[in-house]
Amino acid sequence: MRFRTALFAGCLPLSTALCLVFTLPLRAQQLAASGSGTAALRAARVIDGTGSAPITDGVVVVTDGRIVAVGAASRVQIPAGARIVNLGDATLSPGFIDMHAHLIGRALEDKGASE
Repeated sequence: MRFRTALFAGCLPLSTALCLVFTLPLRAQQLAASGSGTAALRAARVIDGTGSAPITDGVVVVTDGRIVAVGAASRVQIPAGARIVNLGDATLSPGFIDMHAHLIGRALEDKGASE
């Protein structure tokens, strides 16, 4: 709880705090950035973004920078020679995009704003 308080006391935006807490290990990021070869990312849970329940003991197979398979470890065949990255108790999920915007409201130069 102390860590959580420190994050918000320092006025970090929530999205930044979540990125710090839920970022994949650097090794997995470097692997994804290379864009060549095949890697299998194993994690305790995988959220596939379809709205279905999280996949327990999940695997995401990436070949040449593209996701080619997602599912439970018991159902996904990992290609021979693939590099296996065990992420332990991590949860893999699709990327998040901050789509927060205010499209309507009072203009900033509204003369009545100071009254």
